[in-house]
Amino acid sequence: MIVPAPATGISQREARLREAELNMKLGTMYTLQSDTRSASDCYTMAIAIFTGYGLVERRVAGLEALANVHLRQNAYDEALKLYSDALQIRIDIGDKVGSAVPLWGLAQVHLMHNHYDEAAKLYSDVLQIGTDVGDRAGRASALGGLADIYRRQNEYDKAVKLYSEELQLRTDIGDRGGEASALWSLALINRLQHQYDDAAKLYSEALQICKDIGDRAVGAGALWGLAEVHRMRNEYDTATKLYSESLQISTEIGDKDGRASVLYSLGDIYLAQSKYDEAARLYDEALQIRTDIGDERGRACILLALADVYYSQDELHKAVKAYSEALQIFKEVGYRDGVSFVSERLAKTQGLQTPMQPIEVPPFQLQPLISDLPQPPPQTASRPGHGSTNSGDFDSFIRSTTEGALSNLASAPLFSRVMGGANATARGSTTAAPSESARQQQPSGREVKCVQAYNRDIVVGCTDGTLIRYSVRDDDTASGDPYSIASLQTVPGGKAIEKIALVPALNKALVLSGGVIHFYTFPALDPLPASIISPLRGATEFAIDETAVQVCNNAAPNQNIPPIRLCVVRRRVVVVYALRDRLSQLKDIPFPNGAIRACLSGPHLCVADPKSYWIVNIDAGEALELMEWSQDQSLPPRHVKPLIAISDPSEFMLAIWTGNGALGFFMTGNGDPTRGTLDYPQHPLSICIDYPYVAALLPNGTVEIHSIVTLSIVAVLSCPTTLQPCLLSSSNGGYLVPSLQRNSAIKPAVIPLLNPPPSTPTKSRSRDNPTSPPSGSGLTPPSTPVPQPSLKRSVSGRSTKSISEASYSRSGTLVAGLRGMHSLLPSTLGSQIDSLLESNRMQDAVDLLSQVREKLEKSTGVVDEGEIREVLLIHQRIAFRYLFATSFEDAGKHFLLGKTDPRLLVRLFPELRGDVITSSEELAVFAGVVDQARAFDSIDSIIRNYHPHIQPSIEEATPTVELRRVLNMTARDMLASFLKKSRDNVASLVVDPLDVGKVQKIVDTTLLKLHIEENQTPQMMTLVNMSENIIFSEVEALLIQNHKFTVLSKLYEKKGDDSKLLEIWTKVVDGEWKDPALANPLPRIKELLLETKDRVLVQRYGIWLIKHDPEASLRLFTTKDSKRGMKLDENLILRALRAADAEVGEKYLEHLILVRRNAEPTLSTLLAVSYLERIISALGKPEVMESWTATLTKYSKTRVAPSDGSATSIPLLQYLATLTELEQLPTRIKLCLFLQGSNYYDLEALRGRLEGVEDKNSFPLETAIVYGRIGKHDGALSILVHSLKDSTTAEAYCTLGGDVIPPKVASAVAQQVGIEAWGQLVTANSPGYGLATAPGRGQTTAGRSSSARAPVSEDTKKALISTLMRVYMKGGDGMAQETAQLLNAQAINLDVVDVLDSVPSTWSLNVMSSFVSRSLRRTLHDHQEGLLIKAIASAQNLDISDMAFEAMREEGAMVEEALDSGTEAGDDLNEKQPFGEDEFISEKVPYLDDETHFVVQPIPIRLRDSRHGAAGSLDSSKSTLQ
Repeated sequence: MIVPAPATGISQREARLREAELNMKLGTMYTLQSDTRSASDCYTMAIAIFTGYGLVERRVAGLEALANVHLRQNAYDEALKLYSDALQIRIDIGDKVGSAVPLWGLAQVHLMHNHYDEAAKLYSDVLQIGTDVGDRAGRASALGGLADIYRRQNEYDKAVKLYSEELQLRTDIGDRGGEASALWSLALINRLQHQYDDAAKLYSEALQICKDIGDRAVGAGALWGLAEVHRMRNEYDTATKLYSESLQISTEIGDKDGRASVLYSLGDIYLAQSKYDEAARLYDEALQIRTDIGDERGRACILLALADVYYSQDELHKAVKAYSEALQIFKEVGYRDGVSFVSERLAKTQGLQTPMQPIEVPPFQLQPLISDLPQPPPQTASRPGHGSTNSGDFDSFIRSTTEGALSNLASAPLFSRVMGGANATARGSTTAAPSESARQQQPSGREVKCVQAYNRDIVVGCTDGTLIRYSVRDDDTASGDPYSIASLQTVPGGKAIEKIALVPALNKALVLSGGVIHFYTFPALDPLPASIISPLRGATEFAIDETAVQVCNNAAPNQNIPPIRLCVVRRRVVVVYALRDRLSQLKDIPFPNGAIRACLSGPHLCVADPKSYWIVNIDAGEALELMEWSQDQSLPPRHVKPLIAISDPSEFMLAIWTGNGALGFFMTGNGDPTRGTLDYPQHPLSICIDYPYVAALLPNGTVEIHSIVTLSIVAVLSCPTTLQPCLLSSSNGGYLVPSLQRNSAIKPAVIPLLNPPPSTPTKSRSRDNPTSPPSGSGLTPPSTPVPQPSLKRSVSGRSTKSISEASYSRSGTLVAGLRGMHSLLPSTLGSQIDSLLESNRMQDAVDLLSQVREKLEKSTGVVDEGEIREVLLIHQRIAFRYLFATSFEDAGKHFLLGKTDPRLLVRLFPELRGDVITSSEELAVFAGVVDQARAFDSIDSIIRNYHPHIQPSIEEATPTVELRRVLNMTARDMLASFLKKSRDNVASLVVDPLDVGKVQKIVDTTLLKLHIEENQTPQMMTLVNMSENIIFSEVEALLIQNHKFTVLSKLYEKKGDDSKLLEIWTKVVDGEWKDPALANPLPRIKELLLETKDRVLVQRYGIWLIKHDPEASLRLFTTKDSKRGMKLDENLILRALRAADAEVGEKYLEHLILVRRNAEPTLSTLLAVSYLERIISALGKPEVMESWTATLTKYSKTRVAPSDGSATSIPLLQYLATLTELEQLPTRIKLCLFLQGSNYYDLEALRGRLEGVEDKNSFPLETAIVYGRIGKHDGALSILVHSLKDSTTAEAYCTLGGDVIPPKVASAVAQQVGIEAWGQLVTANSPGYGLATAPGRGQTTAGRSSSARAPVSEDTKKALISTLMRVYMKGGDGMAQETAQLLNAQAINLDVVDVLDSVPSTWSLNVMSSFVSRSLRRTLHDHQEGLLIKAIASAQNLDISDMAFEAMREEGAMVEEALDSGTEAGDDLNEKQPFGEDEFISEKVPYLDDETHFVVQPIPIRLRDSRHGAAGSLDSSKSTLQ
């Protein structure tokens, strides 16, 4: 576990202790989640840290917590040890109170072991401690434990009494959780006594307490208990509901144990209802959880339930397997009741299994491998004695007749349980074995002494010390031996080779010859240098750990291979070595009697000395004598020697001579007998185990084969007399044997997909059974050669190894003769299946195939590709048989297991395949199914071919019509199931990788069609969401026809066809198309229109949207602005919006003008008129009119004026903005601001509409604005002054050049009302306002000019002020004060003469005095200022003239002037005016430029200024020299 690094300043000790405490807390969390493995890891790390730092109390707490975890896992031995350690520590530290915890745990362990006396004593100790220290909670726990004992012993009265006491204690101390647990226990007893009402009441009380205190874990248990009560009453619906609630809680809180319990109970309900598939599914899920949390006993219980399911389904072989596994677990955990119960069920089930019929193909056959050993040249013939076993050498004879007895434990195929056959001989046949005289009569030469095989190689040890390696031939041919010599050499010393052992995982071979064990590489058989491993001398026998060799053979390629133990038997000692890259000695075990036979499996070495069999535990160094290998007191025959074989990793088979025959005993590694016994009429020469079979070579030359499971004979094979068999050899991992018959069937053949079936089938069907498929084994290829594509398949993702085009079977047993070898080859799977199919034993064929397949899947090594192909071929053949028999469900299952190309099935449904499969397409299939694949061209023809003979016609008879309908429906269900399961693995079903994409499209498209036919909308949506391979053209019309617009729209969506998508949705909204699953697509239409960039779609469907949701349509059109490149027909949209909703149309019009900056005059006029008409309509209501009239009247009468008498007031617009209760106030303010700010509306049209209003005083401000815009200033000012009494606005009007609303007022009012865009119209269009933010080139502002207006000229201001003055004066004496204020304020802009002419004669002089006096002073000031300026200018001119002439003199230039055209030569010059008016000369004048550089530059000099009459004025931007 990774723990965060401690912060700086924390010592290592503190950091480690924090880590330990964190692990303790994590362990608690994992325990609550039933993650016992993680909890165990955390507690273990914490204990290690506490131990390291000597924290005894924390260590014991960790030990107790870890023990609790093991207790939950049913790992009682580990829990017992931990509790014992914790108890001892508690005792050592004197913690009597704390010792109650481990005591209680120990009691629980003994309770689980059914050791009730020990458990009761421990619980009593806990109870006494709780009584002594006053720990009522501890007492309650102890009482509950004692009650559990009585409950398990069915003493319910005593249990109820103790549970009641526990309940009372829990209640007294306020332990609500403990109270609920006690109630739960009482409810359990009532349920066990079938007192369901009382049980339900108690469970309900416990449940209520759990809800009150929030204890969801115990609450889930209470729900489970209630559900159990209802299940017992057969109230399955109620029980299922309660189980589901409990399951939900357990899942949410992470209680895996509780979840497994509920799943198990739900499975019981389905089992009781005969819903076996559902029950098996739930049991499997519960089994996985029990496996994950390490609950072995729970696993066994679920396996028992699964076995019951299989038993109920008559799948007895599966039931036997499950019962056996459950039995083994119960034995391991020590659950005796479980062992007894399961043993009984297992025996019953095994008794019901169908015995093998002797008429079947025998499970084995002999196939020649090596016809004759290569003999040495005559001059190198073997020394006397090497070719015969008649040398009297006891060890030599034993080894020659029993070599190879080590068994293959896992890799050989499972074979049919059939027995007998054409090549079987009667038991006890007198066929001659190779006798001593026969050996002596053979020509002297090289003979087989021992043999071992693995994978592609056979290693033969000969009597003359020759070591020969044969390798399988890769060419596919029937001529010659299947194996050929790869190497031949002689071992050092040249003595007979007694024993060979192969260790492929370590690439080594061990060879015993002349008492020396030599080490070679494998498979090359190169001697290992002595520097690596030296030969071992003085050996009489050796044994390699066969179980470890098997495990290593099946290891993954990159897996680390551990050392393998090797036992070498010397005269009085067994030496144990560890073999890997080198050899290291581990220990010596004394064995005084010596050994003549030895087999090693794990820690158990089974040896035979000259008298008895022994079991040696090499770990403990202990030996146990089993029995004598000869039970006959007389001297046994010469060939009778001890024989040992390994039947299981911890089990040995021993041969015992009885005097007139032999018995085969099975013994465990501990020396306990197991299974039954085998009876042999003669003592075998050699035995060999290839699980589940044991083969024995008898002296009469026969091989007798028994089943280890049933202990019955399954076959007796006679060896050819020419072979002269002498021994059997077991291959640990198996070796390859060419299977020529299988090769022809698994070769590929090409067939047309849509060609009609041949008129004359290759194999005619039986007349008696017209429904049967083409007869024959299917193992014969078609007569016409066809192209041969590659057909490579795998089983469940298993890795395969291609070995050329030839296919191989794998055998585990060799039958060796003196000079040749045969393979004890399992009958080919194809031949066994054919035999079963011809006997109409379809289920037996399926069972046999399942066994072979299961073994292939479990194999961890590289599997021969031919084996896999044959399994797939047979699956397909069985599938076709089921198909032709219209057992479509079974057919689909086997088509799937056979990894059938989906096109082979889809082609049979013309209405589904459509155009996805064309007539020109071809498909590669196994040659063994060509006839079946071409037998029918459609599923309908299969159904028509399968019918009863009903009159008058099968086409018209009601029963057959209904039968055809049902069968068609079932066939479609099969196809749908097949396609669903294969769609994720198409690549593994298709031969040509280039076809994968196409086949995927065929699968998904056909599957969607099937869902459409079945009206399965959810499945359709799931498929469409997952798949990118549906052929749209194949399903579009079908979806429309079946009104599956939801699915169709999803397809359009994935295709990106927005046009079609919108078309569907709009038709559904309009009611033209109906689909309940597509209830209201309007929101999706809005969303899509907002997302799309297609202008045509936005405009078309946006206008459609207007009638359904104008506001949404407005949002759409206002969102698609020019920034997104969306050019819409705005006028068309505007008309549609206005027609649907005038208010929405007005908003869109505002968008066009204010946002889109449309300068079209008609639009601006339309908007202004729209505002005006809406206000006029509102004013048509008397109450509205009265409200507005009162407001205007109130404004004109209540102007705010300061005490000095100046007539300033709040502008009307600003005043109106504060009156939010007025109807249409925002619209009126919009109108005023728009009229003031826009430059594009028709002023005359607005003027006419305003003047045409019935009540002329209704729109004073609006009329004034329009008057001001058209230049009718007197009218505008008259309204402002006389109607509105708004002198402030009137004076601002003059200052702004005719604008009624000042920019600041517009901005403030717009912000206050929330219509800033309208305020910006005014601020950006006012004279001189907003110049800093004027639009750039090419831009326009909303409804106005491309830039702000130029500042108002002084003349315009003066004219407007004069107009305002006249308007004031028209008001007579009532306006005298306002007039005087204007005159005083604007005196500078008024001509005093004009003012005096306009003043009424009745006005007092006091009104004008201030204005007149100021005007006179200002006039006098201007006159004096003018004189001063003139004088200053004259002086400056004179100065400049002098400077200019001085410069000219310095330059020495002459001035030459041409005479005017009108002046003749000789005319006198006017001395007072020597130059003409405005005449210039050019002179170079030096000066300093801006960068202080001296520059001489010509400048024009005015010679005479006509305006001032003075000469010499400089007319230059540089008025002085610099």
